[in-house]
Amino acid sequence: MCAAKMVPRTIPVIVSLVLGCAGCSTTHPGVTTVTRPGKVLSPAIRPIQKWNPLWSLGNADDPEPPAWYRPESPNRRALWQMRNPFHNFTHYVAGVSDKPTTRTGRYPSDVFAPGGGWNWAFVRHRIVPLPFISFDGELCRFYLGWRESGNLGVKMNFRKSRRDDAPPGAPPVPPPTPATHAKRDIFDGAGRAAGKVTQAFQPAPGWAAQAPRESKSP
Repeated sequence: MCAAKMVPRTIPVIVSLVLGCAGCSTTHPGVTTVTRPGKVLSPAIRPIQKWNPLWSLGNADDPEPPAWYRPESPNRRALWQMRNPFHNFTHYVAGVSDKPTTRTGRYPSDVFAPGGGWNWAFVRHRIVPLPFISFDGELCRFYLGWRESGNLGVKMNFRKSRRDDAPPGAPPVPPPTPATHAKRDIFDGAGRAAGKVTQAFQPAPGWAAQAPRESKSP
């Protein structure tokens, strides 16, 4: 069902993304460009470090575990590194988080379009265009490419819709909130492992369920 809703608008989005990455001007009225300075780390990343596979598995932003993370475990440092694998690779090897970039697209400062649906953009460092595309629908949401911070990421979330489960005559059910079911992170920007499950569905603010009606005997 999610794929069926994405197909009708897939071709225009892909065409706009390809034209933008090729350096062509787009006619979409909402296309804007933002500029982002490169992230500065201390100590600075040396170019030779990016050729080290072991360094790619580390986390230059947070090399040491915070105080709240497994304070009683003697292996807390090793577990912290395993908790966020590929961070350096997604941000500084394949990614351009440490480089000044420009990002052009529909909503270049966001991962997902504020009103749902498609969002596309491309990050440019010097002459290399790096594409990004995302979709936020009723049953699923995903993104693929270089995010607003310059890191490479892939993520897919699945939602369980309650609209089709409502009995005939029941009051309309509000759309799901950003809370999701069966969340799967596949090599996302933070390097979180796959298979995490988030909180269950929550009603939208201001919506209250109707109390069950008492049955009347004939």
